[in-house]
Amino acid sequence: MADLFNIMENHGVKIGDDEKKFLEIFLNEVISFNKELNLTRISDFDEGIIRHIEDSLTALPYFVLAPEGKYIDLGSGSGFPAIPLSYMTKRSCSLTDSIQKKAHALNKIIENIGTQEYMHCYDQRIEDVAKNFGAVYSVATARALAPLASLLELASPLLKKNGIAIFFKGTPTEEEQTKAKDVAEYVGFTLVEQKELSLSDGSHRELFVYKKTHEPKISLPRRVGMAQKKPLKVK
Repeated sequence: MADLFNIMENHGVKIGDDEKKFLEIFLNEVISFNKELNLTRISDFDEGIIRHIEDSLTALPYFVLAPEGKYIDLGSGSGFPAIPLSYMTKRSCSLTDSIQKKAHALNKIIENIGTQEYMHCYDQRIEDVAKNFGAVYSVATARALAPLASLLELASPLLKKNGIAIFFKGTPTEEEQTKAKDVAEYVGFTLVEQKELSLSDGSHRELFVYKKTHEPKISLPRRVGMAQKKPLKVK
């Protein structure tokens, strides 16, 4: 069995016995629900420790950069990285998934692991969440969801001033990074760190950490789907 203590120490993240137990219980819940509903392609526990929990917690050190307040995860899927990061930081967390069955499953998992007081999944598109709640979040994350430029546009109307956006990537192309650089300034962000790392199985990951430093130069959110279908062209 993968040793979560040693795995996370390699990333400078320390976890306690109770935290390890919770994370393992949560992963088993996801694997159990996955038998009936396709939440993730990963069904093996040890692979889930690395590809889901280890991957999620690599973002933990960057939460200290954000002001106090609520956390939102964009396109939560199987609940990673949202639930591990929300539990570790005890920040109130809004998960989002536009597929009603997945959102319902995540809320059932949240109930089963006893964290419903500060975690909830909305079965809404991200743009609709922004319209309904506005810039009330201090941290936003997204993993394996969309190109960086689209993520920046989606996160901007959700984050308050000085809020932090953390995006998980594999190996983004130079073109994707160039487009993100142009869009970031346009929608209110400054890149504060780009971190390359390896997971325990050798998988390459990159974390892009942005700070919302100013107001966007465009009214956001745009209509649902526009960020992905017609990305902003700044230059």
